[in-house]
Amino acid sequence: MSPLQAIYQITVKLNQTLSQHITSKNREEIIEEISNLISQRALWMEKIQGESNFSTEEKKLGHEIMELNYRVQKEMENLFNQLKVEMKSTQKQKKMNKNYVNPYADVQLMDGMFLDSKQ
Repeated sequence: MSPLQAIYQITVKLNQTLSQHITSKNREEIIEEISNLISQRALWMEKIQGESNFSTEEKKLGHEIMELNYRVQKEMENLFNQLKVEMKSTQKQKKMNKNYVNPYADVQLMDGMFLDSKQ
């Protein structure tokens, strides 16, 4: 198997993995699988970096890899944005819970002190 074919197969697996329905329960497993596939693909890419002469079939396969990679990047951006939104909502919920427990924690008062500005 040529390095380009291996990269193509790994990129297809990445696309399939990212196309799955991702929930909060299976998100960690999917992210771990994506990370493994990306590291495998990086190893194969190191093998082809020195090559410069590709056949027409390999060039066609390279274009397909690029198109798939574009889709993979978009899906990964969506996943990252979902994580950011969830993290923000979790932080907001923690703050609301803190304010519910102690609603006057952030209030700064002068303890009834009066300063007369006319002297």
